[in-house]
Amino acid sequence: MKTLIKFLLVMTAGTLAACGNPVQTEVDRHADIAGYRSFAWQAPEREEVHNPILDSDLMDKRMRTAVIRNLEDQGYVYDEDNPDFLVTYHTTTREKLRGSGFGTHMSMAQYHVQDDGSLLITPITPRRSHYYSSTVIHEAPAPRSYEEAVLIVDIIDSESETLVWRGWDRKRLTRKRFDTKSVRKAVEEILSEFPVAS
Repeated sequence: MKTLIKFLLVMTAGTLAACGNPVQTEVDRHADIAGYRSFAWQAPEREEVHNPILDSDLMDKRMRTAVIRNLEDQGYVYDEDNPDFLVTYHTTTREKLRGSGFGTHMSMAQYHVQDDGSLLITPITPRRSHYYSSTVIHEAPAPRSYEEAVLIVDIIDSESETLVWRGWDRKRLTRKRFDTKSVRKAVEEILSEFPVAS
Protein backbone atom coordinates (compact mmCIF):
# COMPACT_ATOMS: atom_id res chain seq x y z
CA MET A 1 0.00 0.00 0.00
CA LYS A 2 2.85 2.39 0.87
CA THR A 3 4.44 1.69 -2.50
CA LEU A 4 1.18 2.56 -4.26
CA ILE A 5 0.89 5.82 -2.33
CA LYS A 6 4.51 6.75 -3.14
CA PHE A 7 3.91 5.95 -6.80
CA LEU A 8 0.78 8.12 -6.89
CA LEU A 9 2.60 11.02 -5.21
CA VAL A 10 5.47 10.82 -7.71
CA MET A 11 3.04 10.67 -10.64
CA THR A 12 1.08 13.65 -9.30
CA ALA A 13 4.25 15.68 -8.81
CA GLY A 14 5.40 14.79 -12.33
CA THR A 15 2.05 15.79 -13.79
CA LEU A 16 2.09 19.12 -11.96
CA ALA A 17 5.65 19.79 -13.11
CA ALA A 18 4.64 19.05 -16.70
CA CYS A 19 1.81 21.56 -16.37
CA GLY A 20 4.30 24.38 -15.80
CA ASN A 21 4.47 27.44 -17.93
CA PRO A 22 4.92 26.32 -21.54
CA VAL A 23 6.96 28.29 -24.04
CA GLN A 24 4.92 30.96 -25.76
CA THR A 25 5.43 32.59 -29.16
CA GLU A 26 4.25 35.45 -31.34
CA VAL A 27 4.75 35.56 -35.10
CA ASP A 28 4.20 38.11 -37.85
CA ARG A 29 2.01 36.13 -40.26
CA HIS A 30 3.03 38.42 -43.14
CA ALA A 31 6.74 37.69 -42.77
CA ASP A 32 8.41 35.20 -45.12
CA ILE A 33 10.06 33.14 -42.40
CA ALA A 34 10.02 30.06 -44.66
CA GLY A 35 12.46 31.87 -46.98
CA TYR A 36 15.09 32.39 -44.27
CA ARG A 37 18.37 30.51 -44.66
CA SER A 38 21.01 32.55 -42.81
CA PHE A 39 21.26 34.54 -39.59
CA ALA A 40 23.58 36.67 -37.50
CA TRP A 41 23.77 37.49 -33.82
CA GLN A 42 22.70 40.95 -32.71
CA ALA A 43 24.06 41.97 -29.33
CA PRO A 44 21.18 42.72 -26.98
CA GLU A 45 20.45 46.27 -25.97
CA ARG A 46 21.60 46.32 -22.42
CA GLU A 47 18.71 47.16 -20.12
CA GLU A 48 19.78 47.06 -16.53
CA VAL A 49 17.65 44.50 -14.73
CA HIS A 50 19.80 44.95 -11.63
CA ASN A 51 20.19 41.25 -11.17
CA PRO A 52 23.60 39.59 -11.05
CA ILE A 53 22.21 36.40 -12.62
CA LEU A 54 20.59 37.93 -15.71
CA ASP A 55 22.57 41.14 -16.13
CA SER A 56 26.04 39.89 -16.98
CA ASP A 57 28.50 39.25 -19.79
CA LEU A 58 28.47 35.58 -18.79
CA MET A 59 24.74 35.39 -19.50
CA ASP A 60 25.36 37.05 -22.89
CA LYS A 61 27.95 34.40 -23.77
CA ARG A 62 25.69 31.54 -22.64
CA MET A 63 22.79 32.90 -24.69
CA ARG A 64 24.86 33.59 -27.81
CA THR A 65 26.38 30.11 -27.76
CA ALA A 66 23.04 28.37 -27.13
CA VAL A 67 21.14 30.36 -29.79
CA ILE A 68 23.77 29.91 -32.52
CA ARG A 69 24.10 26.18 -31.80
CA ASN A 70 20.32 25.63 -31.86
CA LEU A 71 19.73 27.57 -35.07
CA GLU A 72 22.59 25.77 -36.82
CA ASP A 73 21.13 22.45 -35.62
CA GLN A 74 17.86 23.52 -37.29
CA GLY A 75 19.65 24.00 -40.62
CA TYR A 76 20.33 27.76 -40.60
CA VAL A 77 23.74 29.11 -41.61
CA TYR A 78 25.56 31.71 -39.51
CA ASP A 79 26.47 34.59 -41.85
CA GLU A 80 27.46 37.96 -40.39
CA ASP A 81 27.88 39.56 -43.84
CA ASN A 82 24.51 38.80 -45.45
CA PRO A 83 21.99 37.36 -42.94
CA ASP A 84 18.31 36.88 -43.69
CA PHE A 85 17.50 37.54 -40.05
CA LEU A 86 19.09 38.72 -36.83
CA VAL A 87 18.59 37.05 -33.48
CA THR A 88 18.88 38.58 -30.03
CA TYR A 89 17.50 38.11 -26.55
CA HIS A 90 16.12 40.04 -23.58
CA THR A 91 15.43 39.27 -19.96
CA THR A 92 13.09 40.81 -17.47
CA THR A 93 11.98 40.01 -13.96
CA ARG A 94 8.85 40.45 -11.94
CA GLU A 95 7.81 39.65 -8.41
CA LYS A 96 5.29 36.85 -7.98
CA LEU A 97 3.38 35.53 -4.98
CA ARG A 98 3.03 31.87 -4.23
CA GLY A 99 0.50 30.53 -1.77
CA SER A 100 0.01 27.05 -0.46
CA GLY A 101 -3.54 26.74 -1.77
CA PHE A 102 -4.79 25.51 1.59
CA GLY A 103 -7.09 27.48 3.87
CA THR A 104 -7.61 27.55 7.60
CA HIS A 105 -9.45 24.63 9.14
CA MET A 106 -10.63 24.17 12.70
CA SER A 107 -12.36 21.16 14.19
CA MET A 108 -13.59 20.53 17.69
CA ALA A 109 -14.77 17.27 19.17
CA GLN A 110 -15.29 15.55 22.50
CA TYR A 111 -14.26 12.01 23.17
CA HIS A 112 -14.41 9.45 25.94
CA VAL A 113 -13.70 5.76 26.35
CA GLN A 114 -16.83 3.65 26.74
CA ASP A 115 -17.17 0.59 29.00
CA ASP A 116 -16.41 -1.80 26.12
CA GLY A 117 -13.11 0.03 25.39
CA SER A 118 -14.28 1.74 22.22
CA LEU A 119 -13.72 5.45 21.67
CA LEU A 120 -16.79 7.67 21.32
CA ILE A 121 -16.24 10.95 19.45
CA THR A 122 -19.06 13.50 19.46
CA PRO A 123 -19.36 17.13 18.42
CA ILE A 124 -19.08 19.68 21.22
CA THR A 125 -22.44 20.68 22.62
CA PRO A 126 -23.28 22.48 25.88
CA ARG A 127 -24.81 19.29 27.36
CA ARG A 128 -21.72 17.17 26.80
CA SER A 129 -19.04 19.56 27.98
CA HIS A 130 -17.93 17.24 30.82
CA TYR A 131 -16.11 14.91 28.36
CA TYR A 132 -12.52 15.37 27.30
CA SER A 133 -12.36 17.86 24.46
CA SER A 134 -9.93 18.35 21.63
CA THR A 135 -9.40 21.28 19.29
CA VAL A 136 -7.27 21.11 16.16
CA ILE A 137 -6.41 24.19 14.12
CA HIS A 138 -4.54 24.05 10.81
CA GLU A 139 -3.51 27.32 9.25
CA ALA A 140 -2.01 27.84 5.82
CA PRO A 141 1.41 29.45 5.65
CA ALA A 142 1.51 33.04 4.48
CA PRO A 143 2.08 33.56 0.75
CA ARG A 144 5.73 33.96 -0.22
CA SER A 145 7.11 36.24 -2.87
CA TYR A 146 9.76 35.23 -5.38
CA GLU A 147 11.26 36.64 -8.55
CA GLU A 148 10.19 35.20 -11.88
CA ALA A 149 12.49 35.70 -14.86
CA VAL A 150 11.26 35.93 -18.43
CA LEU A 151 13.72 34.86 -21.13
CA ILE A 152 12.82 36.28 -24.56
CA VAL A 153 14.35 35.35 -27.94
CA ASP A 154 13.65 37.74 -30.83
CA ILE A 155 13.99 37.12 -34.57
CA ILE A 156 14.33 40.34 -36.59
CA ASP A 157 14.09 40.54 -40.38
CA SER A 158 17.43 42.01 -41.48
CA GLU A 159 16.04 43.85 -44.52
CA SER A 160 13.04 45.55 -42.90
CA GLU A 161 14.57 45.60 -39.40
CA THR A 162 11.24 44.53 -37.91
CA LEU A 163 10.44 41.90 -35.33
CA VAL A 164 8.95 38.84 -37.07
CA TRP A 165 9.05 36.19 -34.34
CA ARG A 166 9.31 36.16 -30.56
CA GLY A 167 9.49 33.23 -28.18
CA TRP A 168 9.68 33.33 -24.40
CA ASP A 169 9.76 31.19 -21.33
CA ARG A 170 9.18 32.04 -17.67
CA LYS A 171 11.10 30.49 -14.80
CA ARG A 172 11.61 31.09 -11.13
CA LEU A 173 14.81 33.11 -10.83
CA THR A 174 17.61 31.09 -9.28
CA ARG A 175 21.28 30.83 -10.18
CA LYS A 176 20.87 27.12 -11.07
CA ARG A 177 18.05 27.82 -13.54
CA PHE A 178 20.31 30.14 -15.52
CA ASP A 179 23.55 28.17 -15.55
CA THR A 180 24.99 27.04 -18.90
CA LYS A 181 23.08 23.75 -19.06
CA SER A 182 19.74 25.31 -18.07
CA VAL A 183 20.13 28.22 -20.52
CA ARG A 184 20.92 25.76 -23.31
CA LYS A 185 17.77 23.77 -22.49
CA ALA A 186 15.57 26.89 -22.23
CA VAL A 187 16.83 28.20 -25.59
CA GLU A 188 16.26 24.78 -27.17
CA GLU A 189 12.67 24.74 -25.88
CA ILE A 190 12.01 28.27 -27.15
CA LEU A 191 13.60 27.77 -30.58
CA SER A 192 11.88 24.41 -31.04
CA GLU A 193 8.83 26.57 -31.83
CA PHE A 194 10.72 28.42 -34.59
CA PRO A 195 10.41 26.80 -38.05
CA VAL A 196 13.39 24.73 -39.20
CA ALA A 197 15.21 25.81 -42.35
CA SER A 198 13.76 24.30 -45.50
